Amino acid sequence: KKSLMTQEMIKPIDEFRNRELGEMWKNFYSPSSNYHSLRYFFVHKIECVQQPKSVKLDNFKVSEYA
Repeated sequence: KKSLMTQEMIKPIDEFRNRELGEMWKNFYSPSSNYHSLRYFFVHKIECVQQPKSVKLDNFKVSEYA
């Protein structure tokens, strides 16, 4: 892996920030995002088995997000 300093020389930090903000926007504001539904279930301690099928994530792997 390249060090952060090397990556920053190739791609300025502003580009990293803009890319990350774009991904965050998709999660928070995109009509196709399940973020708010999933957050609601998490905050209110609603188990996966109680959630509507339309909200459950298919093929979700914790290792992809850890």
